[in-house]
Amino acid sequence: MMVGPGICGEVAQMENLGDIKIGQRVQCNGHRGTVKYVGEVPPTKGIWLGIDWDDSSRGRHDGSHEGHKYFKTSEFGKLKRVILDDYGVNGAGSPGELQTHCPLIEELDLSRNLLSSWESVADIAIQLPKLRLLNISDNRLMLPENPIELQDAFRSLEHLIAGLLEYTWSEMMTCATMWPHIKSLQVPYNHFVVLEPSPSNVLSQLKFLDLDGNPIDSWAEINKLGKLPCLETLNVSNTGLTDIYFPTEKPDQKTDLFQALRKLCITENKISKWQSICELDKLKQLENLKIMENPLMEVENRATNRQLIIARIESLKKLNGVDVTADERRGAEYDYLKRYGKVWLELVKTQDEEQLRNFMKEHSRYPYLIQKYGAPDEGEFKVLSTTLKSKMISVELFSPNHETKRYKKMLPRSMLVQKLFGLVQKMFDTGNEFPKLTYISSKKPGVEIPLDNELKTLDFYSVEDGDQISVRW
Repeated sequence: MMVGPGICGEVAQMENLGDIKIGQRVQCNGHRGTVKYVGEVPPTKGIWLGIDWDDSSRGRHDGSHEGHKYFKTSEFGKLKRVILDDYGVNGAGSPGELQTHCPLIEELDLSRNLLSSWESVADIAIQLPKLRLLNISDNRLMLPENPIELQDAFRSLEHLIAGLLEYTWSEMMTCATMWPHIKSLQVPYNHFVVLEPSPSNVLSQLKFLDLDGNPIDSWAEINKLGKLPCLETLNVSNTGLTDIYFPTEKPDQKTDLFQALRKLCITENKISKWQSICELDKLKQLENLKIMENPLMEVENRATNRQLIIARIESLKKLNGVDVTADERRGAEYDYLKRYGKVWLELVKTQDEEQLRNFMKEHSRYPYLIQKYGAPDEGEFKVLSTTLKSKMISVELFSPNHETKRYKKMLPRSMLVQKLFGLVQKMFDTGNEFPKLTYISSKKPGVEIPLDNELKTLDFYSVEDGDQISVRW
């Protein structure tokens, strides 16, 4: 086995050695080491230095060359992480040699090498009893004749990276019988088009699956993975997906698939319909979603898209890497309820069952939000009078922490929340503290709605005569 960067120790040729002696400390390109050998290295000419580098990630071998041991490195046997990508590795080398020299390796990168079979990979792995992570991407490995017989070689393996192997999913599952304790599997940019459920004894402990860049195309194929009992994170980015669908009897019914799934990444796909987002609400445990670079995300501005997704997925706690706060959820849900209130009221009036079914496909949580915040008021959608009086509303501004500070003010319905912030800072003398505003409707006294969008108007939040605005800082 050819050993490269990641193994400390190197024999380096130098022209002007001066009085350099064994044991002397040296520095080269910012790396420090200790001289362990000074002399010739046949069949090459000249005098060479053998250096034991302080940084174990530097160096090409263990102080040996052409089968001759020139010096012994101090850290060679302590290595835990070795990177040998694109170093021409084609096998394990002499029997037992790897285990003798570096038995503590936990992470090994063998990507872009000359390995041709799983048997040769197993010959390497079986010498590394602590091997936890293995990268064999971009090799051309023939399928094993008896994969189960190779299980012992990968007994400690928990994380495998196997991209660009040109395998189908069926071929990958043939290999998967070799990895009895695998928990993380990254298999990007293979030839997966059609998937199939894995046997009960395969991938049973898998928590993380990365299918990035495979031309899977159909969510029906993704659903075939839905019975993996421990799967918590799934990456299906850049796979050509156009929609998401879980077969259930009712639009608001939870699916039995992906029982443990908490994080889903579907970036760089072709998802364009809100119905797909509603389908994600069927997942019982989904907390973390990444959905950038889909046509759906270009329909509205970024802030509005974020609100519409949060309102549609009840369990979501993080969206595109940003936490979803309780206040943000309340505001998103209330805005969503108001946004589609007029359509809902018209459908309730007409009792058109087909249109109601279509509405529920894109707004499956709408009835639940009505229970949470109350049904939209038809009066909110009536055309208002254009007189000056009708454009003004009387509201009470108060601070729960300062009961003496209560003010009644006439405010324009069209006032931006941004301007209200400025007014409140002066009235309540908040200093450098930025106030937090919530709206309390006289019609729904038990509900507080955060006024958290500075570019929305009071009218947008349906603030009316007699309502209250709470000020905290």
